[in-house]
Amino acid sequence: FEYLSAGVNPGQPAVASNGYILDERHEASPATATAEASYAGGEWTVVLSRPLASAGAGQHALAEGKQYAIGVAIHDGHTNGRFHYVSM
Repeated sequence: FEYLSAGVNPGQPAVASNGYILDERHEASPATATAEASYAGGEWTVVLSRPLASAGAGQHALAEGKQYAIGVAIHDGHTNGRFHYVSM
């Protein structure tokens, strides 16, 4: 599975990471994803982006006009072991 991740903290720029997970997690170095985040009114807005073309191991090429299944998971990084809130 390919993943994109954004580390967010109020007042600081978002930190993007990406890679893929098979038998273990493999992180792209350097990250080919970017992240933008803002916090207002008690809510986060996060935009993750990456090139449509495959940029490395574990990435799938994407094409405009095609449909793809995605999943979203939200974790709290301020706990021991990253508390998992929800998956969609």
